Amino acid sequence: MGTFVNGKSLENNCIVCPVNTFSDLVNSAACTVCPDGFEAQRPGSTSCSEIVPVVTIAAVAKSSEVVCMLGKKKPACTIQCRFRTSDGVTLKNPADVTFYKKMADGTWAEFGTSEFNPRYKWHKVEVAKKPQADDGGEYRCEITYQGMTASADVAVILMTN
Repeated sequence: MGTFVNGKSLENNCIVCPVNTFSDLVNSAACTVCPDGFEAQRPGSTSCSEIVPVVTIAAVAKSSEVVCMLGKKKPACTIQCRFRTSDGVTLKNPADVTFYKKMADGTWAEFGTSEFNPRYKWHKVEVAKKPQADDGGEYRCEITYQGMTASADVAVILMTN
């Protein structure tokens, strides 16, 4: 099995079925090509298995830098990120999204609650209502979806006037 007989003699004349073909019979006259949507990843296969599409996810920040006015409510100091799968699905569930701030010791601390804007398809979180000096720094938006994780980093820059 996993081979076919080449020629009339059965002695030492078996040939291994190539990739994407199989033989599930002893002394088969030929290998069978895997049907559409199935594959045999190794030579000498005795069956085909269904091809499972590989989907990846990507995170994109609206901007890699957000400028916030020190001590001012407006404009709003928010970080916005969008998440999509490689097959074009926009990931909307805020429960799958986490925002982090990088601490002085280099660790990441979770902060804020993600909100999803269905019109623009952005997840956002407010950094601060009136940003103070310690609100500046590195932030990250991250999603976990079907066991995969993707993230994008954003720098929050504080400015006066």
